[in-house]
Amino acid sequence: MRNKSDATMLILGNGPSLKKEFFPLISNTPCLGMNAAYRYWQRIGWYPEAYCCLDNQVVLSHADAIRDLIENQHCRFFFLHPNFLDRHPDLANASGVYFLPQLMAGESNPARCTKYGLHHTPQQHFRTTQPRKLTTGAFAARFANFLGYRKLGLIGIDCRYTEIINEAKKRGGISLEIGVTPQRNPNYFFDDYQVRGDVYNIPNPDGHDGNLHLQALEALRDDIATFGLDMEVQVCTPESELFDQGIFPYQPITDFVSGPKLSAVFVPFVSHDLERLTQTLKRWGDREFAPYRSLPKAPTVELHLAFNGQPSPELEETLSRVFFDAGLCGYFSGLHFHYSALEGLRDLYTRKFQGPVGPEGYMAGPNNQFFDIIQKFSVGMSHIVLLEPDAIPIRANWLAAIEDLVCGSERFWICGSHYRGIAKIHAFSHINGNAIYNVGDPAFQRFIGDTLKPHFLARVREVPRLCYDVAIYDLFEEVFTGVADAQAFGRWSAVAHRFRFSEVVVDVSHPHDRLPDALLSLRQARSKYPDAYLYHGAIAKIEETALSGVFVGASHRAPSPSAGVTLVMIDPDALGQFGHYLAYDDQLDAALRPYADRFVVLANKKLPASITESRRYFLPCLTDHSWTLGNPKAKPQAANAAGLKRFQAEVVQAIQDLRQRQGVGAVRLYMYCAGVPHALAMSHILDQLPQITGVVNLFYLPFHPFHTERSAFAKQWLPSLRALAADARLTVNVPTDNLAQALRDLYGLELAAAPHPSPTISDSLFARLQRDRAAAPEPRDQRTTVLFPGAPTQGKNIEVAVAAANHLVATRSERRVVIRDLRRDNTTPQQVALFEAADSRLERLKGQLSNREFLRLFQSADILVLPYTPEGFRYRNSGLLIDAVYCGKPVVVVKQTWLGDFVERYGCGVAINTLSVEAIAAAVTRIEADLERFSQRAAAAAKGYYPTNSWDGLARLVMSEGSPRRKRSRHWSVSRWLAGLFTSKGGSRGAAKPVAAADARHRPALADKTAPGNRAPGNRAGLRTEAPLSLAEANRLLRLGEPAAALPMYLQLHEQQPLSIYANNALHAARKLGMTDITSIDQLRRQYRDEKRPKVGT
Repeated sequence: MRNKSDATMLILGNGPSLKKEFFPLISNTPCLGMNAAYRYWQRIGWYPEAYCCLDNQVVLSHADAIRDLIENQHCRFFFLHPNFLDRHPDLANASGVYFLPQLMAGESNPARCTKYGLHHTPQQHFRTTQPRKLTTGAFAARFANFLGYRKLGLIGIDCRYTEIINEAKKRGGISLEIGVTPQRNPNYFFDDYQVRGDVYNIPNPDGHDGNLHLQALEALRDDIATFGLDMEVQVCTPESELFDQGIFPYQPITDFVSGPKLSAVFVPFVSHDLERLTQTLKRWGDREFAPYRSLPKAPTVELHLAFNGQPSPELEETLSRVFFDAGLCGYFSGLHFHYSALEGLRDLYTRKFQGPVGPEGYMAGPNNQFFDIIQKFSVGMSHIVLLEPDAIPIRANWLAAIEDLVCGSERFWICGSHYRGIAKIHAFSHINGNAIYNVGDPAFQRFIGDTLKPHFLARVREVPRLCYDVAIYDLFEEVFTGVADAQAFGRWSAVAHRFRFSEVVVDVSHPHDRLPDALLSLRQARSKYPDAYLYHGAIAKIEETALSGVFVGASHRAPSPSAGVTLVMIDPDALGQFGHYLAYDDQLDAALRPYADRFVVLANKKLPASITESRRYFLPCLTDHSWTLGNPKAKPQAANAAGLKRFQAEVVQAIQDLRQRQGVGAVRLYMYCAGVPHALAMSHILDQLPQITGVVNLFYLPFHPFHTERSAFAKQWLPSLRALAADARLTVNVPTDNLAQALRDLYGLELAAAPHPSPTISDSLFARLQRDRAAAPEPRDQRTTVLFPGAPTQGKNIEVAVAAANHLVATRSERRVVIRDLRRDNTTPQQVALFEAADSRLERLKGQLSNREFLRLFQSADILVLPYTPEGFRYRNSGLLIDAVYCGKPVVVVKQTWLGDFVERYGCGVAINTLSVEAIAAAVTRIEADLERFSQRAAAAAKGYYPTNSWDGLARLVMSEGSPRRKRSRHWSVSRWLAGLFTSKGGSRGAAKPVAAADARHRPALADKTAPGNRAPGNRAGLRTEAPLSLAEANRLLRLGEPAAALPMYLQLHEQQPLSIYANNALHAARKLGMTDITSIDQLRRQYRDEKRPKVGT
């Protein structure tokens, strides 16, 4: 039934080996989850692709919650025990829902299907020689294979149960009930997986020798071989009986999710390395020595700086400034700091090799830092590269070259550089210095922990001058010097293939290499080592020749901080999810990060407080919607003088406030939904304010009768358009190519079409959709789903849409038809009546949808119908059409519209001549008859459209350049509310309100969405943050000028573990917020808890 492919899916059991920190890693990977884990998914706002519950007791205990998952389409596919239908029989034939007896052979299953009104269609994926060995985990893997996923990873299926926990009570037979919600549940990855009242079965009943779960997975392994089932299963955690007993091969979760990847660059340093490290980071910002030849669309490699001493906000502030000023945020996905907190002889570092020495030797500091990086700081990563501060690039693209080594090689543990200088040193001496380390490989970690580190610590007591970068050589010295016995050689031969040499880094670090005659210039180094990218050790002459400008011109330097521009966007229309205004703002915010210093949206004064609190870039200051002033068909009459004057004054005042209160300098003003009156007002604003340029998209120009009433249009608007086009300070665009061509043909007016990306789908999500489609054709229900997604607004012909939907659902029983029943204040009584009188078989989808829900809706459909009129959409584009083809869905549209031109150009649907119910029905039938071909054309249309309409392309356009800027500072200065931080407007004291966490850009993809009354375990003060809770994250926020976001994190960390570092950093953050009278952590906690913080922006 399903097309097989090499697509991968993670099967998420709920055991302790599924750690919460894995969810950001797996968030973009197809996953199948099970049983009561939905309780955790609700908190983090993430759901898997598929859901499975096959326990006859658990499915009843959670039946209502499972119904909610189905009805809200949180997951696309469901595999359930049929007992669920005893509670909810109306969902027997719900789309995407399957039941166990449907898919399994067996004498009783046809009768069970008949009982519940199901079709019995047994599938080969469920063939087994041991049908009694049935568990949710084992059969979830079979269901994933049935859906078309061939490579399956198991995590959280640990097969290590405490059979009856203290909080459970027996109900009879093998049934148990939770009497008291456990404070700590040893069986699951979160403690309240089970709560009071939950009913379930003993995990491993006596009838299966107390080992059912492991036996069920053994049966799966055997059935794969016996029946030739086309699936590969890997265990993705060593913390499982499946790993210990070798039931399935092991693959680290990081490799399973993304394959071998370079996770991070680590640079260890000490205080006297600070100047050297600063110079190195600045060099990376020079395009001649940049990590990549061009900016990656979405950087994936992190930069981690590992300091030998105690945490230092001042140090972080200094290096963060260098990082952002050099433009490195365009090359790395983040900057992180680690501290080894070494003191005394544990921090010793001297090359004189004399004086007091501890058991860790004269190089104790670097040695300890190395093992901290490998064993502590890089936990959860795949591969890292360790670069010392004096390893400098000699050409650009060095990070890309390292990534190629990681992704293009067979598995290794260490890939390093052999010595290339003039001294006589064994090649292996420094292989584990500047090198790539496969830290995500448990076998490598066992080698480090069980073999290399114990040997090295013992040897350094005998030879205190040993340093970590000769540890591998010292461990196998007998082999390298030819005196190894058979046992020693056997130890080497068992692991020798895990060590590699590469020329990416050239090592010339011996003192002899620093002699004047041995030094190489940059030109000489490049000539001598044509395949090298980094040079370590004797770098003095390379630096001298590079700085003298031999190869580097001033034009290649990264932009200075003073070049930063704030993008101020005008959006007076966003009030909720309707119209995708919010989605557009969010997507542009993300896309601008490499280019704009800050991003601020001037918004409508009616914007709900809930939105301004969750999106810190909004500044509510505008009175009129865009259509009031820009749409010539709007009521009241467009372009009224009073409204334009008010609009202009509000924008000017907002920019002046930004400059006075937040130090904003140069401004780029942008308005997407603008009319000609807006553009004229923006031109006047540019006259009034210095250091400001603008970009305006004439969204409402197609509403003018410029092609039918040419004389009137030319008289009223053409002079203004020509003046705007000639204004060098203002870039004027139009929405579509055909509108630009019409203006050129009719009036000789040259206005370019702006990119039109999808508000629903980011650049990174587009890439993921393309990968997923290439890896696994999307499984389809046997019924065809036809979706009418348009809202009842001008030009979208909702009357014909409802009539056509009624006709389609009435004429074919195996066709599913869904229509958006989205009502607004201006929805007419006639339109409401149309929906209420619709066919009862027609699925009406009410209410507004989030981006995620919108995407799921499109992915669940097979065909979309957009019956937009030529009068409304001849020169207007449609985001819904773009969303459709991005999801690989063919569409039915009308000719003589922009949509019709698009569909005819790419063949990704049917463009009908006349707008009628019969024409729409015929077009849908035509696509149904050849759905696979039309779907392939839709996918091809996406590939053709996207390159010139990406979010990155729009960001570059509105900023008028492609060079990266330093990372934006905080959108809103905390100084705006500092004066009233501890008093309300009336001066009264109130209950504490949690300080908002960092701006959305600093949050992980999966922020904890626990309801505002809930407290995390160990959080007695009720302090909740939405950023990941860690000292590194709090320090990062503090150095980014976010003390208000860092402070509650420090307090919560101190609440969990009262260390002085947390207390000191909390007091430091408090001082930055002006709390100079606070002298102790207890005083700070009391003050913070008792006083009320006013809303930002009020």
